[in-house]
Amino acid sequence: MVGPGLVVAQRRPVEVTDLVEQFRLAGDPVRLVVIAACHSDSYAEALLVHVDCVIVMRGRVDDDDARQFATALYHSLAEGDSVKVAFDHALLTMRLERPASAAARAAADEAPRLLERDPGCASALYLVRRP
Repeated sequence: MVGPGLVVAQRRPVEVTDLVEQFRLAGDPVRLVVIAACHSDSYAEALLVHVDCVIVMRGRVDDDDARQFATALYHSLAEGDSVKVAFDHALLTMRLERPASAAARAAADEAPRLLERDPGCASALYLVRRP
């Protein structure tokens, strides 16, 4: 217990079923979920039941890589790019921003991954309309 009436929960991984239930209860279709945590790919397939597109991380993800990726992704989405274009732009930005030593160590299977409920929907999905 921390302070009057405040309880700090222990950190623990969220169960896939609990996360999926959160999105089921959201009601309206959720268009995009981004999970920028290491080994989050195990959540992707289950989330696609209630979400159009899911971006997850495979394997271990360096904090700098995750920040670079997220910054580029959200910037591109805010500019009115499709989810697919924003994802591709973020992936390239992440790779280009790595120091040479880190780029040599980065494994291809540790890159972010974009999954779609319906093939091609990420190319047609825009979260912000261009003026």
